[in-house]
Amino acid sequence: MNRLKSVCMFSVTAGLCLLLLACQTTTSQTQVQSEAPYTRILADNISLIMGKRLQLDGNYIALSEDGSFGGQWASEPIEGTWEMKEDLWCRVLTEFHQADRLNSEDCQLFEFNGTSVRATRDKGNGQSFIYTVE
Repeated sequence: MNRLKSVCMFSVTAGLCLLLLACQTTTSQTQVQSEAPYTRILADNISLIMGKRLQLDGNYIALSEDGSFGGQWASEPIEGTWEMKEDLWCRVLTEFHQADRLNSEDCQLFEFNGTSVRATRDKGNGQSFIYTVE
């Protein structure tokens, strides 16, 4: 009888362990699947974010089809021009609260996942940040 009881306890414990393991695996797979992959923004698909607010930490910019952009950064206006060059979003600031950054070009790698834009400065080799698209 004691042997049967031990076998039953082992079976129940093993079954619970397998059930817990299955739940953890399902959760991990769901988390991975819920993160939409980023797709590179190119000249032929930049319209996906055109006219929408790209928000970051209370700041925002909006791109216009005429090659300009504007918004608010650090509670101050931000304006500039942009164009696609070699599949990079290249911008020149014409109005910004940090005067030393005016009139210099920064080409950024833009990637989109449906709700966010991941931007990477210096032709995709610099600092990255994520805009929320609204």
